[in-house]
Amino acid sequence: MKSAFCDAGLCFLIPAKSLEALLAVHVHVNCFHHKERRNMSGIMHGEMNCDRCEMVHCFPEPIRKQVVEILKTGEVCKKLLRNEHILLYLEVSCMSRALKTACEEKLLESIEVMSSLDALQIAEKYELSLLKREAIELITEHFQNLWDNDAFLYLHEQSIESLCQVENVVKHEDIFRALEKWLDWNHEGRMTIYCKLLNAVQKQRSPRKDSVTEKTHQVYHAMIMSSAKPKSSIVAAVFNCDGDLVCLRDLFKSNDIKDKFSVACAQKDETEAPYVYISSGKHVVRYDPVLLKYENCHTLNHQRSDCSLVVLGDFIYALGGHHNGNNVLEIEELDTKHHRNKLSIKKSWKTIAQLPDNVKLSFAPCTAYNDKIYIVAELLNDENQESTGVLTFDPNDKSVEFVADFPKKCSDCRAVLHKSKLFIASSEGYFLQFDIETNIFAFCADLPTRGNHFGMYAARNKIYVVGASASDNDIDRFEKAEYDIQTNSWKRGQELPCNLPIYGSCEIKVPSYTHLIPFNDSR
Repeated sequence: MKSAFCDAGLCFLIPAKSLEALLAVHVHVNCFHHKERRNMSGIMHGEMNCDRCEMVHCFPEPIRKQVVEILKTGEVCKKLLRNEHILLYLEVSCMSRALKTACEEKLLESIEVMSSLDALQIAEKYELSLLKREAIELITEHFQNLWDNDAFLYLHEQSIESLCQVENVVKHEDIFRALEKWLDWNHEGRMTIYCKLLNAVQKQRSPRKDSVTEKTHQVYHAMIMSSAKPKSSIVAAVFNCDGDLVCLRDLFKSNDIKDKFSVACAQKDETEAPYVYISSGKHVVRYDPVLLKYENCHTLNHQRSDCSLVVLGDFIYALGGHHNGNNVLEIEELDTKHHRNKLSIKKSWKTIAQLPDNVKLSFAPCTAYNDKIYIVAELLNDENQESTGVLTFDPNDKSVEFVADFPKKCSDCRAVLHKSKLFIASSEGYFLQFDIETNIFAFCADLPTRGNHFGMYAARNKIYVVGASASDNDIDRFEKAEYDIQTNSWKRGQELPCNLPIYGSCEIKVPSYTHLIPFNDSR
């Protein structure tokens, strides 16, 4: 099979042949406005970025027509995608998830050892996670033969950083020679990142017991609550990584976000601004915990109470809930990448899949892990007997799969991910551990207290449960309990100065060089 990387001119990048330069070979720089451009804008219903639209009109005529048809219908025939034009397709793949997936599959079919460095750059540039993983695996396995290759010289900073996070690359005997060679190609422009990488590699290769790894970010965990007022007030209780309560304040009031609501946070890392999405019924708002502002988002297509929100990659998903006594089975998706730039664009929720009829999700815990969403759900059998189980939803192929049964029925569950293990707590006091890699359950020590509408988060090797206790009829007690994963034991924490139901939680990272506490009004 002929390699897509060779056809695209990417087998061996030559000096000054960046991805942008290769694109320029195919695209005429001087584009003239013409009638079809206006037609194109109509076809895309305002969703196409003007720069991308202009680029499409500079494509060779057969490719331009093909891309327009793909964007118009949303359907892609992978066999018709020409290898030599793969970069052109990728340049506009941000406007078509199907096109992006097809391009990635095309590249995965033809990736080889000698093209793996180029594949990594493409994967980084166009956010192709599967291609990136495959490229890194090949580079890691064949690093001995690749680091002295010319293609290694032209790796982008982001790509070289990704490689320096792989243990086998860091510990390779030629890693320092490889970094030095990469630096020499552009000494002035690469010195800063070279020093950073050199320091990181040295720390990983020569760990010292008394050394302290420099943190790049601080992690905060926010419990989002609702106050009992005529006009609902959204409240946040924020904890640092040591478990200390560092902020407790009202965020905003809303007539649309009432009583029970769902919460999810969209943030990839500490360099990206966090946004907290809150939904109630069909209404959705987006809150900025740094600027302390909120704005209305597009409403959901389906009215749903007690639904679940979860973020995976650049998308947020709404699952489950109920309306008028019926379970809502439709799964909806919103592109948060577009919403980072402008909420008023014509990008709205899309119904993309459906849950099985025997699944009931009511505030069901949903967790993203390895490109899938893990769901703790109530299941109904033919005799209408209820049980609890774990399902997965794969947004790529829109499939919902049953993974495992719970050994006990649990209600009002909460779950938190720690590494590859899902820790699940229920209002009955059960505390379970589900290993995602093996699909095996294990019983942990029961919760020290029982209650409803509590929150959970993980920090270091501890799991924290925060909320109102219902033990001994002491419903006014609001406390934080701490679970030690290594010893399988609980420690009851301090009583906290609030007694409100927790409907959601989120983890937010901020750069360590700042003193910012999310949700906190420093004024």
